[in-house]
Amino acid sequence: MNSSNIELEKPAIYVVATPIGNLSDFSLRGQQVLKSVDFVLAEDTRKSALLLQRYRIKKQMFSYHDFSDAIRVDEILGIILEKPAAVALVADSGTPLVSDPGFTIVKKSSEEGVPVIPIPGPSALIACLSVSDIPIDRFIFEGFLPSKDSARISHLRELRHESRSMVFYEA
Repeated sequence: MNSSNIELEKPAIYVVATPIGNLSDFSLRGQQVLKSVDFVLAEDTRKSALLLQRYRIKKQMFSYHDFSDAIRVDEILGIILEKPAAVALVADSGTPLVSDPGFTIVKKSSEEGVPVIPIPGPSALIACLSVSDIPIDRFIFEGFLPSKDSARISHLRELRHESRSMVFYEA
């Protein structure tokens, strides 16, 4: 298998996991998908441009993040359905939707019958757990805690009797 273009399902959104630190950790399949899609939806086009440059991928990118409004989501879905297009959704690092943007467009795509296809790869959550000294046979992922002290304390109090290992992200 080489890193050339592959035939993709259209219309479709490919949720592509990207490296979390070392650009060399990008999967061959992730590279192939990015080379083959019609365009890329990126959390931060400047950061994603570095990845695309590293792998000599020349694709049009559009910004997509949690602050993208419903009109933007509808515009993107309109293009995907009309063309029809295969589109990659990428986050700055790791797997989109895991404490990163993407939920709104994935949900709306599913509702519209547009296939959403995962392209697995690095996950900061799993990488961290794999080298931890806590039991990981059962764990919960809480993502980012609330930023306000009172909400954070309240949320932690709700979890105080949790017996599974807990994972939190911190900015």
